[in-house]
Amino acid sequence: TPFVPSNPSGARLLIVGSIDESVTPYSFAQDTAELLGSPLLSVESSQHAPAAGYQNSCINEVLSAYFLETSEVVDTTCPE
Repeated sequence: TPFVPSNPSGARLLIVGSIDESVTPYSFAQDTAELLGSPLLSVESSQHAPAAGYQNSCINEVLSAYFLETSEVVDTTCPE
């Protein structure tokens, strides 16, 4: 049986994916965001887990808005 992502909590989730990543294909992030009705943070990079390093100011701004502010997070593409 294929895994189908779900979000029983109902909380709004933020999905992050690197466009050129080979470990976890970007299409997985796109599909998950669509299935869950979640915003997608796309990063023009091949880095796995691009949000983990906190070195990209664009990613940091989106994460800050998502975790700390009440503003709506929308689909965003950040440069590498």
